[in-house]
Amino acid sequence: MAIREPRAGPGPFQWNGGAWLGSLLGGTAWLLVGAVSLAARAPTAALCWLACFAATNAVGGWLWSRRDRIRPGPAIQALLLTIGLGGLLAFLSLERFAPSAIDSVLEGRRSYLVLLIVPALMIWFALLDRQARQEAGPAGRR
Repeated sequence: MAIREPRAGPGPFQWNGGAWLGSLLGGTAWLLVGAVSLAARAPTAALCWLACFAATNAVGGWLWSRRDRIRPGPAIQALLLTIGLGGLLAFLSLERFAPSAIDSVLEGRRSYLVLLIVPALMIWFALLDRQARQEAGPAGRR
């Protein structure tokens, strides 16, 4: 079996196992903790949260397994998008299956605002990647 080399990125984002796993688990651990805390009073919502955790981690694992074909910049963008969608689906499932738990778990609908960190990070990372490509010149653009 041949060893596959990860694709290099033109800028600050490079494939790194610790950084990838840390980003993945750091971005999804709250879904697992939420599923456990919801299990007794809202089992259907807890299953949805667990499914969001599993699906997001599956996408992260899939992206990692294709690091020889995918540049790290677009991969981190895809991971962030997946984390954001998983969080949004988890919050929506709580509204659907356990509306009485919303105030105690989410502190009302204001908690949706925490998900804005995802597009903020995506924009910031895109700007960093763009700046690195501009500094690299024509060789860095692809």
